[in-house]
Amino acid sequence: MKTDKLFFIGFFLLETVGFCVLVMPVVWKKYYGRGRVFYCSLGHVASDFEVPEAREIVKRGILWAARIID
Repeated sequence: MKTDKLFFIGFFLLETVGFCVLVMPVVWKKYYGRGRVFYCSLGHVASDFEVPEAREIVKRGILWAARIID
């Protein structure tokens, strides 16, 4: 069984209670049965993709989910 990877490129602070902080990744990938799932919440506006790193994250995620790269 392969371990899923979470990429904390950025995060949303959801709640702070005492010393507990809950963060939510904005980019992640996982295996689902025999398939692959890639999620990215970047890109709410087109100008977000003027940042080369944002385009690269999405490109690599799509290629991974399509099994073009590992």
